[in-house]
Parts: sequence; structure tokens; C-alpha cells
Amino acid sequence: MVKRHLWLIALALGTMALVVILAGCGNNDGQDATPSPQPTPLPPPTVDPFAPTETPKPPPTPLPPTWTPPPTVTQPPRVTIDYTYSRPTATDLILPTYTFTAVPPSPTPPGPVLLLTPDALNQAVSSKLFEGSGGFFEAPPTITFQDGVLLASLNVLMIPGDMTSARAVVIRATVVPEQGRVQLTNVLANFTDTNEVYSDELVDNLSDTIQAEINTLVANLYEVNNPGGAAFFVSWVETSPIGISIQTVIVQ
Repeated sequence: MVKRHLWLIALALGTMALVVILAGCGNNDGQDATPSPQPTPLPPPTVDPFAPTETPKPPPTPLPPTWTPPPTVTQPPRVTIDYTYSRPTATDLILPTYTFTAVPPSPTPPGPVLLLTPDALNQAVSSKLFEGSGGFFEAPPTITFQDGVLLASLNVLMIPGDMTSARAVVIRATVVPEQGRVQLTNVLANFTDTNEVYSDELVDNLSDTIQAEINTLVANLYEVNNPGGAAFFVSWVETSPIGISIQTVIVQ
């Protein structure tokens, strides 16, 4: 039994020795092969790594050194141009012709012609202004007529109640038909001695009184000349020294 173990050990050792010999033969065969080329070593650097570095230069400018900026261009003044717009001509619009047919007016019967005398008007005005005598004027005005003009003459007291302060004044007014009645217009008063304009509320009060009495007298005259007649209006008047001639028209 012991002998068998020894024999196995000897066999193992022999096998190992044979493996070592074969390995050595393999290395010799490798030495006979062509050796591979070795890389050529690089030469040492010629630049001194401790030498001072150069100062970096600025990049070159894209403009030449002699370049100068161009001068500033001044714009010329702008001229405002006035122009006139002309509308295109168009054909004139021609309206259809119309033949007018006159319609005969409806007959309006004229009323009576009235005559308002200066005496009748003076009497009516005096009765209205008599109580005011001695306050602002000496006496009621005296009314006369000229061509188209009514005149009212009186003495105005410059100091109320003082007769020694009286000055002569003439009130003038035109007589016209207006809005169907006799109307006093363009009323103006002047001092007779200097022809100076007399402007006072008294002039308006006197002319309003005369106007009211004219309207009343015209209505009374119409009633006398056309008793129970219909309404009327005044179509024209004519003033003369004998009075105011008044054309009436009956309203139907």
C-alpha cells in the first residue's frame, strides 16, 4: 500500500517536470522570430519653458490708420408745396321744367279808408297826459304831421317841478303799417335850441302813450265807418299835414 502511494507521487512529479521542459522550448522558438520596430524618440523641446511670454497685441482694426469719419450731411430745408385741389367737372343737374299756373287770389273786400286828424290825436293824448303836467313837462305835447313823420313838441322840465328849468324838445317818429296796425318807429328826441339829442325815459313813455291812442282812435273810426263790421287789418298808411290816411282790409 505504501509502495503504491510512492509510485503516484513519483508519477506526478515527472509530469510536472515534463511541462516545465515544454514551456522552455516554447520561449526559444519565440526568440527566433523577427523583432518588432521600436518608436523613434522625440527630440527635446527647443523653447525654454522659463522664458518670459510676449505681451499680447490687440487685434488689428478693420479700418486703415488714415481713415477719418465722413462729414455730417446737412439735410436741405424741405419746401412746403401748396396745391389747389380741383374737383372733377360733373354734369350739371337739370331739373325738370315746371310750368307755373297762377291761381287767382280769393277776393278780399277792402275796408273803408280812415283819416286820423292831428286835432283828434291831440285831444286824446292831452286827456291822458294832462294830470302829469307840471311834473316832468309844462303841458301835454302838441302833435303835428309831415310827410311820413309825426312830430310831438313840448317843454321838458330839466328839474322836476321847476318851471324855470323848462327846455323845448321835439319828438320825431315815422308812421308805418306793421303787423296789421299803425306803428310808430325810429323815435328820436332833440332839444330845439341846440339840436342836442334828448335821451330820457320820458321820451319812451310819451311815444308809448301816443301809440296806444292811435290804435284806439283807428278802431273807433273803423267802427263808425263800418258799423258791426268784421275784423280788419291795416294794409298801408300815408302821413300828410292833414293827418294819417289808413287803408283797412276786412278779414273774412
